[in-house]
Amino acid sequence: VYIFDSNTYKFIQVNNAAQQNLGYTMEELKEITPLDIKPEFTNEVFTKLVEPLRTNKKKEIIFETIHQRKDKSLYNVEVHLQLQQFDNKSLFNAIILDITDRKKAEEELMNYQENLENIVRERTKELEEKNSKLDSAMKVFVGREIKIKELEKRIKLMGGKMS
Repeated sequence: VYIFDSNTYKFIQVNNAAQQNLGYTMEELKEITPLDIKPEFTNEVFTKLVEPLRTNKKKEIIFETIHQRKDKSLYNVEVHLQLQQFDNKSLFNAIILDITDRKKAEEELMNYQENLENIVRERTKELEEKNSKLDSAMKVFVGREIKIKELEKRIKLMGGKMS
């Protein structure tokens, strides 16, 4: 859980779990903003993102991004952001979910699906090739049957005699 000033974006409070995950102390966090841990965001982009909260067009914004720990390692997060009033101050309250495992599972699922689609394409191609060969064999067989019928007709026309 992260609470930060809606104007300066400076952190006011960050719970212990988030501090440990990020590797920052509370004193260090009070000197930075969410933009310092969200490498994908600029001040302009973040300000535009939170505008619907400031104008009361939305009560909550949910989005996915990446957080950067103090040691520079990155992890995927889902952010649930709200604007709240507390002691006549406007504060952002963010609940951050580490979705690294979910993203990994989604990627594995997509890879599995892609592999299945490749197998289906290969099998479809094999079936098309076998159907083509079967079609050719069937045409040869039907052609032979037609020729046999024609020969039988000629033989009958000749009076059943073979010369």
